Amino acid sequence: MPMSAHPVARGLAASLAIALTAIAAPAQAAGHSCFIDRVESVPEGVRVYFDAAADSTVSVRLKGETAYTRSYRTRDGKLRPGDDDQAVEQAFVPLAEGDGMSMLNGPYDRCTVEVARHGGYIGVLAANVVSEPGASRVQEEFIPALVSATAPH
Repeated sequence: MPMSAHPVARGLAASLAIALTAIAAPAQAAGHSCFIDRVESVPEGVRVYFDAAADSTVSVRLKGETAYTRSYRTRDGKLRPGDDDQAVEQAFVPLAEGDGMSMLNGPYDRCTVEVARHGGYIGVLAANVVSEPGASRVQEEFIPALVSATAPH
């Protein structure tokens, strides 16, 4: 029996393929790039919510600024300002038109997210860049904002 037909060899090959896929997979959750769970429209702009799988450092740049002025750490879909584990958790990052954020998801995985309009809808343009040694890929996605239940209609 060839080694590739052996049940143990097939099981090991399948496990290895699954493990490598998880390592090389871009930051994506719930069908959206950059671990974004959803985007909600509010009068001030948008609220960006993250998936529970997100474990990222998030830096926010306000409109007209060149430097990032706020930073968060995501864990279990919640955000904490800076690196303070004792800080009050937030459910979302508020962004206004012209604001953006940068996310570091791992040594080879980063995202940029900008508030944008597309086809008359407000949302965010998320660009996930995976730069592994010898290979790079970019995945861009416009994520339209849902109308927030708390926002006036």
